[in-house]
Amino acid sequence: MDVSNSKEVDQWIDAVTERWGTPTIAVIGATIVRNSTLVETSDADWDAVISVGLSSSFYVARAVIKKMLLVQAHGKIVFIGSWAASNPHPHIGSYSVMKAGTRALMQNLALEYAHCGILINEVAPGVVDAGLSKALFDKDPALKARALESIPVNLTLTTKDVARDILYLCSPENLVTTGIVLTSDGGLSIASTMNTGTPNRMKDKSQ
Repeated sequence: MDVSNSKEVDQWIDAVTERWGTPTIAVIGATIVRNSTLVETSDADWDAVISVGLSSSFYVARAVIKKMLLVQAHGKIVFIGSWAASNPHPHIGSYSVMKAGTRALMQNLALEYAHCGILINEVAPGVVDAGLSKALFDKDPALKARALESIPVNLTLTTKDVARDILYLCSPENLVTTGIVLTSDGGLSIASTMNTGTPNRMKDKSQ
């Protein structure tokens, strides 16, 4: 399925609903990254980042919320965001813009549908040692070392760390939390820059 195609997204959500019933939980996080300065970003790369990351998030959220409203179902939606939404970083400008747009989308949807019992939030992880980041780290170990130096707790996240945040926001225990950004980045977003580095405050989880 092409998540940047609204018709395909609608058909997919229709198929999900027909097979399993109205979706009441959705985790939305399709994304791609293109490494270049904004001025050097081609039209094709810009369109790809925005369509896969931002437009697809809108299409999925819209389709899911429509299904919830049809049966007056309460629900939870979590967007996978990023520290980059509010912290500019060289060479991934289009990604930062896309994630900032996704955050605004989340907040507006949360405001519009809170009265319907649909709670919508964002999980914003920092550097996760998986997926795209892991591929880069595996190719360039020095890059991971520099990333660790920039994180105050001197630790990258695991997929389990991110999953725990998502599980809480989607759980029955969450009755009122909506429109928030749950940031788990080891202090990265409060560090002065990505490149300066900060003192190591935690070298090992066992300490």
